[in-house]
Amino acid sequence: MTAMALCPRPDLIVFDEPTTALDVTTQIDVLAAIKRAIDETHTAALYITHDLAVVAQVSDDIMVLRHGKTVEYGPVKQIIEAPREDYTSRLVSIRKTFKAEAADQSAALLRIEDVDASYGKLQILHDVSLHLPPGQTLAVVGESGSGKSTLARVVTGLLPPSRGKVTFNGKVLGPRLKDRSQDELRELQMIYQMADVAMNPRQTIRTIIGRPLTFYFSIRGQEKTRRVLELLDQIEMKRDLVDRYPAELSGGQKQRVCIARALAADPKLIICDEPTSALDPLVADGILKLLMKLQSETGVSYLFITHDIATVRAIADSIAVMHRGKVVRFGPKQQVLSPPFDDYTDLLLSSVPEMEIGWLEKVLKTRRMASAGN
Repeated sequence: MTAMALCPRPDLIVFDEPTTALDVTTQIDVLAAIKRAIDETHTAALYITHDLAVVAQVSDDIMVLRHGKTVEYGPVKQIIEAPREDYTSRLVSIRKTFKAEAADQSAALLRIEDVDASYGKLQILHDVSLHLPPGQTLAVVGESGSGKSTLARVVTGLLPPSRGKVTFNGKVLGPRLKDRSQDELRELQMIYQMADVAMNPRQTIRTIIGRPLTFYFSIRGQEKTRRVLELLDQIEMKRDLVDRYPAELSGGQKQRVCIARALAADPKLIICDEPTSALDPLVADGILKLLMKLQSETGVSYLFITHDIATVRAIADSIAVMHRGKVVRFGPKQQVLSPPFDDYTDLLLSSVPEMEIGWLEKVLKTRRMASAGN
């Protein structure tokens, strides 16, 4: 895409969130290509992003915007190392959230054993085995195409495994959605990446949150209204938003509604499929803190699918690293994030942008030296 933009020899290129939806291993290649293109062509560039660690690698100056106004503007070094405004300081420090892992991870609410899965003749998952204890968070991390979402489809019954089994709460789950009881469906809920497409735009928040209450518990009338309002309190949203439509809410509010809808079913496990990747850092941090608070209050478990290592550090108790449909590393968070690493995990962790000027150049230099040595 960068090459296409350079074809007419522009004086200015606008990069609008070009790496936001990418995993870190792909992102670093794109950042290197962008930086190289700017250096070689001397084209001016306006890089729009919500990730300060990324923009620090390719920019000379940074402008921080909020509510349509300039909060702070200055050289990269000043913004990153000595921000003057509170909002900028919070953006710079957002990646420092860290949750200590649970000490005992031996029990299993969810157990996946020797699972293979395919789309037609194309095998995606290869001998996947892992487990998730009750009341804890397992982060499944890997680049795009690694099999993370396919694994979620197997767990939810949307894709039957070709081999292996999924055990939930002590019972082997039916391979297909239709093979599962209503209680099994209720106890295993999902929060999707894009809240906009996960909600009916013609339904009010009252209806969206209330539907699981009627479907699973036959709750109606005033009792249903009372419970919907309690769930709004639980996700820290104002009750007067109950009769609004999704289009009238912010991105963070929409995702909170999706969380409330999942909680309405009183689940034991929620699969979170990249629920913060489309949100700006401060809003995403608020969602992560809300999920951790709800876990503490309700004891719900999370299977958290992401390619964001900062999110993994913030929320996980255990981590499964996936590559080409296989689990290449699995265990407690501290163990997985500590050396020695297998080659892929090393590549993955070394590709996470640091809030450090010159980080990209150091990583690229290290990889060039390693490549020359081979």
